[in-house]
Amino acid sequence: MPDSQPKVSVSIITYNHEDYIAEAIESILGQETSFPVEILVGEDCSPDGTRQVIEELQRQHPGRITLRAYDENVGAGQNYLDGLAGARGEYIATLDGDDHWVSPHKLARQVALLEANPELSMCFHAVIESDGTDAAIAYPQERKSRYELRDLAEWIGINQSSILLRASARPEPIPDWFRDCPFGDWPTYVLWAQRGPIGYIDEVLGLHRLHGGGVWSSMRADRVAALEKNVSMIGTLLEHVAEPEERDWFVAVRARRFYDIAHELVDEGRRRDARAYVRRAWSDTGVYDRRVYRLEPFKFVLKYLCPPLERSLRSLKRRLRPGSPLRVPLDPADLAAIERDAFPVSESDRAASDAP
Repeated sequence: MPDSQPKVSVSIITYNHEDYIAEAIESILGQETSFPVEILVGEDCSPDGTRQVIEELQRQHPGRITLRAYDENVGAGQNYLDGLAGARGEYIATLDGDDHWVSPHKLARQVALLEANPELSMCFHAVIESDGTDAAIAYPQERKSRYELRDLAEWIGINQSSILLRASARPEPIPDWFRDCPFGDWPTYVLWAQRGPIGYIDEVLGLHRLHGGGVWSSMRADRVAALEKNVSMIGTLLEHVAEPEERDWFVAVRARRFYDIAHELVDEGRRRDARAYVRRAWSDTGVYDRRVYRLEPFKFVLKYLCPPLERSLRSLKRRLRPGSPLRVPLDPADLAAIERDAFPVSESDRAASDAP
C-alpha cells in the first residue's frame, strides 16, 4: 500500500541519467519482497530528459515513486543528504541513477541479514562494474563476512549502490562536517561503522556503470585530483573522529594517499611535486611506517631514480601474479545472461513486445 509504513526506503540520486534512470527504478519495482518499499528519487535539475522519464514511470506506477525535483542544481552531496533525511523506512538502500540491481532478491537478502544480526549497522554486496564494453565482478578487500571501523581506514571497495543502512543507526542530525566531504559514500560508512559492524553478502546483486557521466568514474580521468579529494575527505574525518586510535588509522591512510599521489606525479614528470608529497607522508607517519606500506619508501625511490627498472619489476609481478582475486572479468555473454535472468520477462510481456 502506498500510504503504509515502508520497511525499506530506497533513495536514488540522479543527474543527467536519461538513458539509465528507467532501468534503475525498474530494478527496484521488480524486487520480490514480503514488505513495503518506498522509492524516493532526487532529480537534480538535469538539462536532459531525466525528469520526464521519472514522471512517466510515476504515471505507470501510481503511488510507488516519490519525486524530489529541484528547481536548481544543488549537487550530489545535498541531494544525497536530502534522500537520507526523507527516508521513512526501518532500512535505507541507496542507488545511483545510472546503476541498477541485477537480482530481484537483493533487498530481501539484505533485510534478512540485518534482521538476523541486530548488531550490524549496515550491509553490502558485490557488484558488476561495466563500462559498456568490458565488465568484471568487483569484490571488496578480503571478502570477509564482517568489517569494522578499522577496515575502513582502507578503501575496501563498498559500492554505494550496494548498501542497506539500518535507519536507527543514522545520526540525528547528520553532522555538519558531512557536507564538507567531496563525496558521501565513505563518510557514510564511517558514521555507520561507529555504531556497529558492517555485514557483507558474497553475492553479485547489482551493477555499477563506469563512464564519463558517473560521479566517481568521472574523477578517475584525473587520478591526482581524485586522490587529492580523498586526502581532503580524510582531513575532514580526522577533525571529527574522536578516538585517538581511530585518528591513527586515518593518518596512516592519508600517508598512503600521499605516496599514491607522488607515484602519479612521477609518471606525469612532476618530480618536484612528487617529492613534496613524500615529505607530507613522512610528516604524518615518519620516514618508515609498516602501516603505510612495508616497501613503499623503497618503491618510490626506485621509481624516482630508475623508472624503466621499476616498470620492468611491476610487469614481472603482474606476470607472476596475473589478475586480481578482487576483480573477476566477465565476458559479454556472461554479462548478458546475468542481465537477462535478473528479472525474467513473462510470456505475456514477451508476446506483447514481439507484437508488430
